[in-house]
Amino acid sequence: CYDDYNDEIKSRELELLDMIHYSTNEDDKKYATSASKYLVNLFKGDSPVYKAGSVLKEIKKTHYRHERYAELLEDAILSHELSKGENGMTVIGIYGGPGTGKTSSAEGIAKAMGRDFLKISLGGINDPRVFKGTSRVYVNAEPSIIVRELAKEGKSLSTVILFDEPDKMEQSHAGNPYDPLHELLDPNQKYYYDEYLECNIPKNDLVILLAFNDISKIPDKILDRMKIIKCESYSSYDKKQIVRNYIANKIAKTYGLESILISDEALDLLVDEYSISLGVRDCEKDLDRIVVRKARENGGNFTHDILEI
Repeated sequence: CYDDYNDEIKSRELELLDMIHYSTNEDDKKYATSASKYLVNLFKGDSPVYKAGSVLKEIKKTHYRHERYAELLEDAILSHELSKGENGMTVIGIYGGPGTGKTSSAEGIAKAMGRDFLKISLGGINDPRVFKGTSRVYVNAEPSIIVRELAKEGKSLSTVILFDEPDKMEQSHAGNPYDPLHELLDPNQKYYYDEYLECNIPKNDLVILLAFNDISKIPDKILDRMKIIKCESYSSYDKKQIVRNYIANKIAKTYGLESILISDEALDLLVDEYSISLGVRDCEKDLDRIVVRKARENGGNFTHDILEI
């Protein structure tokens, strides 16, 4: 598999193998073995030729009446593809209320591009070393969060990565985590240095998306690194159409039902009185709960292929 790795990783892996075989220091051997396990999982990966319109098509499948939003995401990815010869990395910021479909947007982009997808939660992170890795001289040292997650999931260096909830990171006595994130997102740098692995990690073929609810919590220097696209919340009317025409069908398929019929009164009650968040995530959870409760009332089964609510 030698040709499946970037030159920087090839070089460092050979150094680590030498350390494993020839070093007389047991601590060095243990470190080299650990670091080698991370690096051997960082393949270059594939970057299929992008077919214009693919993102637009995927986003429209999951975002009802969000044509403008889908077009902006399509333009951002197409811009990435057109400028690949100049700069392979792109950063997109998606912000909007909970449940509006930010994660599904990122998944749709990955699918449209024919790439792997990886979601990394940043909520609550307060240590800047998370993005740079920890030097091996420290106890419990480990690589950067990107290397750890890519290696753990068996993903490549062409993966679409979603950083979720960067607006919930916090500054601490260890430093400000937004500083190394700013450095990591620099589109003019093809690599970032991992302190634990002691080598440059290629990032120029990554597509990085950041999904956040509160744009005011993101420092301006981070916002300047990305193309910002707002994921609009849904109106009450839109939510009702989504529940009736999409979510109900999805839940029916999950439980082997032919269909789920929802009365106007039940739909009004669900959307206007109970699932009142900006997105439709709560609507799906609440409707699923109602369907399960219906089955429980019938002894744990559905008596008909069509369920009426």
